[in-house]
Amino acid sequence: MEKFENKIIDMREMYEDRKSQGRPLRVDDSDSSESDEGPPQKGDPFYESYENHNLIGVANVFLDCLFYDVTLNYHVPIISQQGEIAGKLHVEVSKLGGDIMERFADINCEDDDDENVSTNTPLVIRVKIHEARGLPKDLANFVFCQYMFWDHDDVVIVPPDINPDTTTSDGRSTKTVKFEHEQEFRVFMTEEFVEYAQEGALSIEIWGHKVVGFGQQRSQVDTVQRSNSLVDRWLEVSRKVELWVEIHEVNDQGEFAPVEVKPQADVPSAGVYQLRQGHARRILARVKSKSDSGTLPLICDSISSLSIGCICARSRLQKGLDSYQEEDLNTLREHWSDALARRKTYLDSQIQALMNKQDKTEADSDRERALIDQWVSLTEERNAVFVPAAGSGIPGAPADWVTPPNMEHHRPVLFLDLNSDDMTTPSVKEGSQAAGINSILPKEQSVDYLHLANLRAYTEGDQVCAVASWDSSMHDSQHLNRITGNDSRVYLILKVVLRLSHPAYMEVVLRKRLSVNVKHRNMSLTDKIMKKVWTREESMLASGITFDVVSNIPKASEDLEHMESLAQMAASQNEVSAEDGETYIEKYIRGVSAVESILTLDRLRQEVAVKELMAKKGRSLHKTSSVPNIHQ
Repeated sequence: MEKFENKIIDMREMYEDRKSQGRPLRVDDSDSSESDEGPPQKGDPFYESYENHNLIGVANVFLDCLFYDVTLNYHVPIISQQGEIAGKLHVEVSKLGGDIMERFADINCEDDDDENVSTNTPLVIRVKIHEARGLPKDLANFVFCQYMFWDHDDVVIVPPDINPDTTTSDGRSTKTVKFEHEQEFRVFMTEEFVEYAQEGALSIEIWGHKVVGFGQQRSQVDTVQRSNSLVDRWLEVSRKVELWVEIHEVNDQGEFAPVEVKPQADVPSAGVYQLRQGHARRILARVKSKSDSGTLPLICDSISSLSIGCICARSRLQKGLDSYQEEDLNTLREHWSDALARRKTYLDSQIQALMNKQDKTEADSDRERALIDQWVSLTEERNAVFVPAAGSGIPGAPADWVTPPNMEHHRPVLFLDLNSDDMTTPSVKEGSQAAGINSILPKEQSVDYLHLANLRAYTEGDQVCAVASWDSSMHDSQHLNRITGNDSRVYLILKVVLRLSHPAYMEVVLRKRLSVNVKHRNMSLTDKIMKKVWTREESMLASGITFDVVSNIPKASEDLEHMESLAQMAASQNEVSAEDGETYIEKYIRGVSAVESILTLDRLRQEVAVKELMAKKGRSLHKTSSVPNIHQ
């Protein structure tokens, strides 16, 4: 181990020496004729890595962000040669050349000013590589990155930080390697560069040294481990969405203002709205997608409609009602269980065939061992279907978060059921086919709703909002027309139809349980005193709920066999066929072809990340043609 650490130090010193002298450090010998030193020789610290390093994968950073005044700070998936995710590379890309590129942001706009942009206008691009997470342990040794930028012939080598505290283990089979690399590139504005930024990507290769151990070679199946954990796979298809609801009444100044929401221990729907009898009311709904809650590329487009109803009165002694339902969660678990059952049947048949085989070769033994490891992993995943660890992020996991008083504690799941390859919808999901339409809450009657006339739908920062007029007398309910008793709780359900633009153009139905307390029209002396004691800044004016939106079952959970073992069978000399008649090389090629889907989805994720950054700055994203909606 000491020998390895000394080698990294030598590599780092040589790199810094060459960098200070302005000499590039190459890893290939394609231009060795132009170099005075030639390719690395024995004794050079890069000599062994030149021969023995293995490609872990490639991270592709799409350069659409250069068209906007934002810094793309993103964890890019590292795609292995088997077409699977072998970790994440934390990268930052930004420009330092002002708003020059923004003139090309809306590529549908015909502006004569674009012709006046000089091709000699300089632009400085800054690239930062912070760290690589989730790397396979067996390849996470002497890890380095390399890439080439536009119109720069030199290959940029990014060595790891040699501080021993910077290489950490994420779990049983993954590692994190820090780089903290930063480099600026000076480019000139040309039509070719603009086209490259619109359609191209910065490809960063991540290389690692394979651990052999005692001079013995290990099989590819043993060496390459699935670093993309179950939790990571679910984060890629999940996103949290918050729904906030305010009820407005006309105040003494004749203006609509939000009513107070008082938290009550026996009301799990996050507070009780304090309404005054006989006042005109409006309902404001706000929906936002939480950016740090998963990498599903979800964009809320607008709120289509609001409906309210299902009035229910209960005693304080009875259990309170909230907005939690498990209809979508049960559907998701059913799909997940079916996929795992198919894989179990497949693995059982393959393992049994290998166990009964006479005169097994070394390749057969390696494959049998790999399939048994996959069977063990399958068992762990089947346990996670119905008993996920608390706070793991897997759908249905018990919440272990500290709930604010104006937010419901339980988070219901909304399952979009999209295609796992490209996140498209098998049919039009609108109206009666909208996602979540059948996620009925307890005490809900589908016909007992009053449709509210939308007064205004608008966008506020990263939120989509809608305001609707609510005449509670239209319900003809005594629970809303009379004063609420001290021993009673009155509940309603607000149904919000949300329209998404990403990952697919569709509608989603959100439901929020509301608890209201109808008071006298005129405020009592006690209420006036309490209103002065509790200032508006301290009182709650809204009640919210968080939804776990899941697009589909992770594709890795639907695969019958890992790509590593399929690659080994495909590379064998014999033309071996599976039980379904398809050869293993056909299975492998079909699996590797999924890389295009991974890249397409990640490009969409990066576009959504840029849109969220623009929304925080209060600016809209005009560029729409370079990365179209996947459904379109």
